[in-house]
Amino acid sequence: MDPGTRETCLSGTRQNTLNNLFNYLTDPSLPHGRNVIWLRGLAGSGKSTILNTVALHFSELRRRGAFLFWNRTDPLNSGPLSVIRTLAFQLAESNPIFATKLAGRINQSPDITTFTLDMQFRRLLSEPLAELAKELSQGPAIIILDALDECGTAGSRSELLGTLLAGLTKLPTMFRVLIASRDEPDIRSALSRLKVDIWDVPVGDESTFSDISQFLRQHSAKIVSHCETHNLPPNWPGEQMIKRLVDLANGLFIWASTAIHLIESGNPEEMLEKVLDASVDDPSLDTLYRVALTQPFHASDGNKLNAMRSILGAIVVAREQVTDNQLSQILGLKLDVVQDILSQLRPFIQWDHGQPVQVSHVSCTDFLCHINRCHDMPWHIDKSSHHNELAYGCFQIMERELRFNICGIETSYYRNRDIDGIHERADEAITPGLAYASRYWADHLESGFIRESGSHCLVDSVTNFINHRFLYWIEVFSVRGQMSAVPVILSKAASWAGVRHLPRGWRR
Repeated sequence: MDPGTRETCLSGTRQNTLNNLFNYLTDPSLPHGRNVIWLRGLAGSGKSTILNTVALHFSELRRRGAFLFWNRTDPLNSGPLSVIRTLAFQLAESNPIFATKLAGRINQSPDITTFTLDMQFRRLLSEPLAELAKELSQGPAIIILDALDECGTAGSRSELLGTLLAGLTKLPTMFRVLIASRDEPDIRSALSRLKVDIWDVPVGDESTFSDISQFLRQHSAKIVSHCETHNLPPNWPGEQMIKRLVDLANGLFIWASTAIHLIESGNPEEMLEKVLDASVDDPSLDTLYRVALTQPFHASDGNKLNAMRSILGAIVVAREQVTDNQLSQILGLKLDVVQDILSQLRPFIQWDHGQPVQVSHVSCTDFLCHINRCHDMPWHIDKSSHHNELAYGCFQIMERELRFNICGIETSYYRNRDIDGIHERADEAITPGLAYASRYWADHLESGFIRESGSHCLVDSVTNFINHRFLYWIEVFSVRGQMSAVPVILSKAASWAGVRHLPRGWRR
């Protein structure tokens, strides 16, 4: 987790909400059992930006104990099973006394990560924190959990919610917890039983409209200074236009932010006109997303549309955030084509050359994957089809790059751990695309869908892989010290084979 890449509130905005949170979280008279706040709000209302600002504030005061955040577009880091131990790790980083106590418990139970979440919470958090509270008289330590609704699914996070329900309010009063999420039924049910303090993110009030107006003014000034070739007047686009944009945003920061990204993606005056014209009849966020995709991608260029759809689909269904190089390898597209399309998707994504691509906001993914919201346009993402496409791409990479003795090890008489520089040699020999393909081909098979039994390119790819590349694939995990992943991957593949009714001999 890198909170340094996350946006914070512009100076002078969200002051009432921030000050109220600062005061509540540091209140010395807070009664026991009232140490949890749930900040709930609509998608795009600015919850994460507020929490990023709170986290930075308490980090500067050396009062931030932990800051966890989830992102549905990054499933590798958004599962519920690692939450308790990640909290413990971050608290240990923030307090050396707690770190010592935690280390003692881990030494007593080295397999603690295999315990239930309830047991992990008790052994890794509540017990050592209770001991710590007896020894310290310092001010409160703040624990921040952002976008809890994006932590797994309602089904997969039920155990975590039960653990939090049982444990959070029993923590010593010096530990204050701030949780932000959408108002999802399972989260509402759990946190309501906790009797936590519920704060709603303001959307339609006068201060929010004022903050969005300030946001638009500041970013418009940046556009003027960065677009000198367009000769924009210093006060562009003027108070009347700012007011129109504020009214269209209707209290949602994500609408204002997306509009700004759209406007700066081309000729600012032309793009502003497109935003306003498109929003006359439907001033929704979906309208902006349709403008963002229609503008650079025209139906007449079928090849570019297909490449764009493949890239967007891969970003959405990938099991971890992938770079432009990995997209090029997995999808079989030239790197300059991938980079050109990514540069035209700026209103949708956060990306720089060689860095992981991230969808700007979960509402983008929701829009792309909902056929009615997309109006059945060519960029609609059918997840199962894109899982199939990535599975096929993974097999193509492994067909090209897997080989005997991939690291060029001189002798097989030494264990990997006894070979100097084995990790460096593995990183050099195994490209990021091959690493991704080797780890996730079965995930994509499992999540894809083959409509008819019998011959299919994926069946042929799997069969060819098992017959000709299987041992080379195992070597990838061996030299990287990740052999524990192999049975998990093969179990998924065997399950897929059984569901797809492949020949019995293949499943054996």
